[in-house]
Amino acid sequence: MINITQSPYNCVGDGVTDNTAGINLALAAVATGSKQIYAPAGNYLTQGNHLIQKDGQSIVGDGIEATIFTVTQAANCAFKILNPNSPPDLLTDIGLKGFSIRRQGEPAATGVGIDASNPVYRARFESLLIEGHQRGMLLGNTDYSIVRDVIVQRSRAEGVYHRNNANEGACQYTFEHCLFQINSGHGYKFDTQSGPLSVSLGEFVNVSTYANTGSGLQFIGTSATPIQGIRIVGGFFGEDADTELYLDTWGGYHKIVGTSIELTGSARTGHTVQPFQPTSGVDPSHAGVGIMVLSHDRDVLISGVRINNVSSDGIYMGAALATITGCNLSNNGANNALTNDRNGVKVFAGSALVTGNTFFNYPGTSDQKYGVMVAGGAVTPSNYASLNQFSNNSVAPTSP
Repeated sequence: MINITQSPYNCVGDGVTDNTAGINLALAAVATGSKQIYAPAGNYLTQGNHLIQKDGQSIVGDGIEATIFTVTQAANCAFKILNPNSPPDLLTDIGLKGFSIRRQGEPAATGVGIDASNPVYRARFESLLIEGHQRGMLLGNTDYSIVRDVIVQRSRAEGVYHRNNANEGACQYTFEHCLFQINSGHGYKFDTQSGPLSVSLGEFVNVSTYANTGSGLQFIGTSATPIQGIRIVGGFFGEDADTELYLDTWGGYHKIVGTSIELTGSARTGHTVQPFQPTSGVDPSHAGVGIMVLSHDRDVLISGVRINNVSSDGIYMGAALATITGCNLSNNGANNALTNDRNGVKVFAGSALVTGNTFFNYPGTSDQKYGVMVAGGAVTPSNYASLNQFSNNSVAPTSP
């Protein structure tokens, strides 16, 4: 193990000394010998653009409150994972754990926290706080990697931006116990690049988003390269300005199970939000759906989800085949004057089995007009109204 504060690296975590050369020297040393760099507690100023270029390299700190890397150059990323071979091959067993990556001043468009847009395998990003960059993380292809206990906040665009390359479709990062909050874009966005026959993603397990100016999680596929197998399990999504979970994938095999969603579009959002400054950030949007699944999606299962007080429909469903079951949807349509957008579930296209759910307004409230609205030629079972529980929806249980 290499300790960056020891000779010949001589880094100083005093928040004043420029440690760029010492960190680069340590990275060069682990490329030929020991594989792990240790950064003790301290605030290490650096100009950034540090390259991780060999299999098995890792950087470990003493925790997000103790070890901090502060990037001073607006256009530079903090750490970039890149195999130097041409064309670049994937790197394996890369690890970053136990520190914060912050930025001094406003970043340029290229000023990201971690750039892992090149292919990796068995990469591990764990126990990190990534704050104040243009984007917190750029991710690309992987057969299997993990992002665990990572907080990404106050980015000037997306917290995490994820995209495949033109030759490969495996993007199987598993996200566990992550929080993407107060970013001036989406909390997480997957944006498909056409080329592969399809893209496959990993699981999102107990991932949460809060107060992002875009969606919480957004997935965009193409007809040529659909996204398959989105799996969202658990987690909390709240007070983002736009739809919390947005799927326009052109694919299927999706499931959303056991999540909680609330207050979409109801609060100020964005990276300038600071504690005890209620006038900062972006004004509430008074818009946004809990879960939006568009007609380009083939099939989806939504089960055991709690959605309340979002500004528009709880679920806006257009998939060719959908099952919505065991969900609890209340007081959706808050802050929205459009009756047709104030429903527990709105099925606007495709065929949806809506069964075993509860739709209601709390006593003394009238936000949610219909429990279920079926529109635009969509199909539901003829007896779906009897398969659910309705209470106090302000216009009617169902329409039509």
